[in-house]
Parts: sequence; C-alpha cells; structure tokens
Amino acid sequence: MTTKSISSSEARSSLYTILREVVEDAVPVVIRHRGHKNAVIISEDEYNSLVETAYITGGRNGEALRRSMQDAREGKTRRITLEEIDALLN
Repeated sequence: MTTKSISSSEARSSLYTILREVVEDAVPVVIRHRGHKNAVIISEDEYNSLVETAYITGGRNGEALRRSMQDAREGKTRRITLEEIDALLN
C-alpha cells in the first residue's frame, strides 16, 4: 500500500484533493506537523476494516481465534459437510 506524506501547511491548502485521493485511490495520507505527532487520514472503509480487525483479533474473540488456529495446526480439527452444519444448526 502506498502512503503519501505531506506537511500540515500543504494539507490545509489542498484538503479537498487529499480527501478525494484518500477515498477514491485508497491512499492513506500522513500529515506531518512540525514539533507534534503526525496524523493520518484514511477512508471510512479503511477505518471500518481496521476496527473490525481489532474486534476479531482482540479480547475473547481473538483468544478463540488463536485457539482454533492452534487446534488446526495440531490436527485437532475435522472436516464437515454443509449438510452436517445445517443439521447442527437446525
């Protein structure tokens, strides 16, 4: 993924262009602010993806996911058909 880096002055003068680029081209933009921490502008889709990933991989969900992955690596899983899944759910 390409990331663009610009100064805060440049961000002020070309905000519309930056927003269009972030959304349409999926290019995150780092805004450098001399003497302060930088900021990053990302699209709402990218933000939602990051939030979902954090939810899936964090807390109890993450623990369950890691256990499942470990079970798979250790061969503690079995294949089941869609019909078997359907029978389990009904």
